Amino acid sequence: MKLVYANQDAALADDHGLMNRVTVDAVYTADHPLVRLHPWAFDDQPHRINGVPARQVEQATAAPGEHRRVG
Repeated sequence: MKLVYANQDAALADDHGLMNRVTVDAVYTADHPLVRLHPWAFDDQPHRINGVPARQVEQATAAPGEHRRVG
């Protein structure tokens, strides 16, 4: 089951026209009706983890077959 995270605070309408409040980093399944109707409002990664901004981790070593240069 794939999970997605709300990328903003928003009020999103479901398929019956009812408004649903979504808060940033709320977790939903990828097949949830709100996610299917409003895919632009969800990301694969959270923006915050335990209140701390999430950052991409830099890859420090070369992958197999990849050559890395310094400078």
